[in-house]
Amino acid sequence: MKMKRLLIGLLMMIPFLPGCSKIQDLANPFLSTKPEVVVCASAVIDQAYDLYGEAKIELAQHYDNRDANHLFKAYYAASDSMTLARSVKNCKDRQSADFFAMKNLLDLNLALQSVVRINMRDEDPSDLIAIYREQYYKVMPNDIR
Repeated sequence: MKMKRLLIGLLMMIPFLPGCSKIQDLANPFLSTKPEVVVCASAVIDQAYDLYGEAKIELAQHYDNRDANHLFKAYYAASDSMTLARSVKNCKDRQSADFFAMKNLLDLNLALQSVVRINMRDEDPSDLIAIYREQYYKVMPNDIR
C-alpha cells in the first residue's frame, strides 16, 4: 500500500518537474543567458525601400490613367516609408550605413511627396483666395460671426 502511494505521488509530480529547472534562473537572474539582440535595422530599411517602390509605382500609374486615387496611395506610401525609415533609430544594431540609408530614404520620399502635391489639383482654388482675403464665411458658412 505504501509503495502504491509513493508511485502515485511520483507520477503526479512528473508534470511539475520541468518547471524546477527554472528555479535557478529565478533565484539568480545574472547567471541566466542574456537575450539575443534582434537584428532589425536592415529589415526595416528594406521594408521602407519596398514602400518607396510602391509609391513610385502608384505615381507612374497616375500618369498612365490620370486617376487621383493613385496620387493619394503614392503620397501615403511615401509617408509610411518615411515613418518606417525613422524607426531605424529604435534598432539596437544600427550602423552608420543604416543612418545614411535612412537619410537617403527621407530625401527620396520628400521629393516624391512634393511631386505628388504638385499633381494634386485643388477642387476650388477660390477657397484658398477667400481665406487669404480673410473672407472666412465663404469657406465656413456655419461659423459664428
